Amino acid sequence: MCAMEILVCGATGSTGGATVDALVATPQFAAKEVRVSALVRDLEGAKAQALKTKGVALVEGSFDNKESLMAAMAKADRCFLVCNNVLNQVDLECNVIEAAEASDACKYLVKISTCGAVVEGAPPYISKDSVIQYGRYHAAIDERLDACTKLMWTSLRPNYFMQNFIGDVFGTLANKMVAYPHQKDQKATLIDVRDIGDIAAKMLLLSDEKIGSTYHGKKLDIGGLKSYSIPDIVDIYSKALKNVPIKLVRCSEEEFAKGLVGGAGFPEWLATSVAKSHTVFWEGNATDYQSPPEIKELHPKFRTFEEWVAEHAHLVKLVE
Repeated sequence: MCAMEILVCGATGSTGGATVDALVATPQFAAKEVRVSALVRDLEGAKAQALKTKGVALVEGSFDNKESLMAAMAKADRCFLVCNNVLNQVDLECNVIEAAEASDACKYLVKISTCGAVVEGAPPYISKDSVIQYGRYHAAIDERLDACTKLMWTSLRPNYFMQNFIGDVFGTLANKMVAYPHQKDQKATLIDVRDIGDIAAKMLLLSDEKIGSTYHGKKLDIGGLKSYSIPDIVDIYSKALKNVPIKLVRCSEEEFAKGLVGGAGFPEWLATSVAKSHTVFWEGNATDYQSPPEIKELHPKFRTFEEWVAEHAHLVKLVE
């Protein structure tokens, strides 16, 4: 029996990397019942070579090279797709989807989308009229998925990633403060990227029958088991840092976006979208939700933010 081939598109990023790690940790991979390959632009790059050391086969190609995508899909039974939030994201992701659908081999694609929150008084997070620019992109990509006629697919919509708070760890926490554009104390069910990787890996390994009956054509919102307000997060930081008092600065949306541009190198359009995700959706009480039964059946245990902070607290270099 031939091994199942799973192609990971976006394997050098955090979510794609987490999916690779989950796949190579499975007994199916150890037994060589599953082969994992990664689409990479540079076969000799450090990130590609790190994947190779894990037993991942490297396939040269890129999202903007349709010929390379068709070649990569030729032997892929399953495909995982995640892409950075970039201005040409719709074209890039649709190129992958179209290559997967055109392939005689590929039967199933798992795509990582973005938060599926819905709030009163504003268009949905993922919609053609969304105030979140990359939310509009994902709406267009979802339309392309909806148009697929033979490819099975699932779109995963993670809530706020815990990893988004790494900026606090390497930034303002050193000065015993954090700044967020929250004037209220609404909550969000934060999710660890590694849980998304675990979920995607489990989906990719399912039988065609299970995919078709339970997961095909679904857009699934994913949140962790616990919800947190920004003051909750500040309290967790303080406890992890041996009860050092942490000040919460409640800044404006514009100040927060400016900090992302100057401190983290975000392009202005992306910084504005991230800031609005906080003020419109998190503050609008639209992000405190649980994962649906289809997700909990597959992945009942989620990591907590307390655990994530405990892992990273040693990286905070407090200024005395």
